[in-house]
Amino acid sequence: MRPYSEIHVPISPTRRFFLELQFLAHSVRANAGSVSRSPIIVTVGDAHPVPDLDTRLPWAKPLGVEFRWVGPELFADRSYFSTAVERWRHPSNSDVHVSLDADTIVLGALDPLIAQCQACPAVYGMVTHISPLQDHQSWGDYFASYGLPSPETPFEHTGWGYMETRPSHRFCPPYFNLGVIVGPTAMMRQIGGHIYDAMDASDRVLTTSYKCQIGLTLAIAKCGLPAVCLPCRWNFANDVNLEALHPEEAREARVIHYLREHQAIDRESMFNHREGMLRFLDRTDLRMTNAKLQSQMRALFDVVDEEQRAVAPEYRW
Repeated sequence: MRPYSEIHVPISPTRRFFLELQFLAHSVRANAGSVSRSPIIVTVGDAHPVPDLDTRLPWAKPLGVEFRWVGPELFADRSYFSTAVERWRHPSNSDVHVSLDADTIVLGALDPLIAQCQACPAVYGMVTHISPLQDHQSWGDYFASYGLPSPETPFEHTGWGYMETRPSHRFCPPYFNLGVIVGPTAMMRQIGGHIYDAMDASDRVLTTSYKCQIGLTLAIAKCGLPAVCLPCRWNFANDVNLEALHPEEAREARVIHYLREHQAIDRESMFNHREGMLRFLDRTDLRMTNAKLQSQMRALFDVVDEEQRAVAPEYRW
């Protein structure tokens, strides 16, 4: 029997995030295999919580989406960084925790990944494309700030050669992109118990927007958890450099992370205006990963478009 899993997604309460979430939820239900039956728990953070999201977004409940707000005091203290990491602190009865960013879309069954996590419990993620380190820094600086010995650095950055070219920063400890993180729920809750202290340790070295990812690395080490590097197919960015570096992984992509705007992709237009999405769907010049993204969104467009008719005007495209 497959383990019961939950999918966790962090967002801000904006039209763009809600549209991304709507497409993501439909792609999960259509393509994720047995994981398609998993609840989708959405952590929402903002200084001004919006009441009645289920009423304003009537597509959410039928898709099994549950909204949980970051506490106002916590958000005031930690801003959107708390939105990203509170998903690892939620109470849960699930066996496996699947973290997805809102700007991902699922193309194929996630069952092999869940089965691997069940057979070999660990924190699974894809190593980032580039290092977060400044030229004068080392991972030992961050680990020392958290009272940890200097780490081993067995993993190569996935953009090495094109996107990361500094030889001293080629390798890293388990420094994972947050777009897709999978692990036993008990392990992710352990991480959640340390994540804010770990981010504070990161800030003592350098204030950076990467503190959540660095904090995850430090928390994994603090808890003594095993970590496994995922192939790029489980978190493939729409980036021409990565397509050149990892062509087979691009062809076999199971999850696309559309965080780039290569080929003049305009995400602000696509997810704020119906006409912008239609322009994207009508393009004939897209290649490889962007073409896969376009094909999946075209397949989901009609149902999303119909659901949008009932959405509150301030969030409707």
